[in-house]
Amino acid sequence: MQQANLEPDIQPLRVLLTGSCSGGKTCTLELIEANKDFYTDNIYSTIHDLTRIKPKPILMHMVHEIARQLKHKVDAATQQNELTQMILEGRIQQYDETYTIARTHPQTQHIHLFDRGIITCAAYSKYFADSNYQDILSIAAQRPYDLIFYFPFWEDIYKQDSGRQETPRLAANLSQSILEVLDVLEFPYITVPFFENEDKDTSMMLRRDFIINHIIGALRQDEFLANARTY
Repeated sequence: MQQANLEPDIQPLRVLLTGSCSGGKTCTLELIEANKDFYTDNIYSTIHDLTRIKPKPILMHMVHEIARQLKHKVDAATQQNELTQMILEGRIQQYDETYTIARTHPQTQHIHLFDRGIITCAAYSKYFADSNYQDILSIAAQRPYDLIFYFPFWEDIYKQDSGRQETPRLAANLSQSILEVLDVLEFPYITVPFFENEDKDTSMMLRRDFIINHIIGALRQDEFLANARTY
């Protein structure tokens, strides 16, 4: 018996916001979500960073332990790689769920906004010399994004909190590692500008508009708007 075609009539648009911590990704996503003239819940969904949405106690314990080891200049690579693997499994599930949504609603255009995504796992794996790096890279290659926005490390907004344990130096190095992974995968990306001549709040709003305009442009270019609201 021939297997039924499970591909949806309309392909989802997957948008990735990537970069190390202190780039402004999460703040920008929150601003996009708050813009209800653009963001409609029946069409758009935000795939939040796993370390910021009710993380499991064991995951957060590992995050804090790695931060402690790095602070005291102890080799944290082994535990970091274990953490990367845990997060990777969750991000694979997040990505693959977009297929389920598309198949459940095959006539509706869905746009998914990812915070960090699988590419970040590959970058961390590369930086900490994880033996699983090539496997993670292969997983990332099999799960591409339609639009990738790269947020450079922004030292002016750096602040450690419960979901961000990287030091400024580590954050900058990981940011570079993400660029290297994108180059290896040959994934095109758009660098999000700082808009440094503006105050912080204005800069964030301009970054939000920068991304929204690119998404709208991609939708129009590929005729994704046929089944979505036009703005």
